[in-house]
Amino acid sequence: MSNGVRNTGGKWQRLLMITLLALCLVLGGVYGTIRYMALHANPADPPPLGPMYDLEPFYVNLGGGQSRNTLKIVLALNLTRSKVEKEIEKHEPIIRDEIISVLRGKNASELQEQCNYQELKTELKNRLNRILPDEYINAVYFTEFLISH
Repeated sequence: MSNGVRNTGGKWQRLLMITLLALCLVLGGVYGTIRYMALHANPADPPPLGPMYDLEPFYVNLGGGQSRNTLKIVLALNLTRSKVEKEIEKHEPIIRDEIISVLRGKNASELQEQCNYQELKTELKNRLNRILPDEYINAVYFTEFLISH
């Protein structure tokens, strides 16, 4: 009789261990999913919306060896305040040159990937703020983005 009781107890222990292990796996999965969603849902607060400064279209031959890819891009700069527009106008040739330099260093496959889209905006904003006397640009927006092959 005692032999039968031990077997039943062992089965219950095994069942309890399997249930606890499954519960831990499910809870870990739920925790991981919630954490992932929280980290990637809103990566950064949007910049404060200031006056917009529209630039004329850019037509750029993309880098990448022998490719004949051309990028047409139109940008709008979100400025920190409206008084800055005159400074932007004064520096527009330098701004355009810097944007062209950044874009020529990219290739078509790099620009077509969605994950690089935000990085390009950030890179342009940082490079433009670096050449201007002060940080005048909150954000860079693409109003047109076309790659032709």
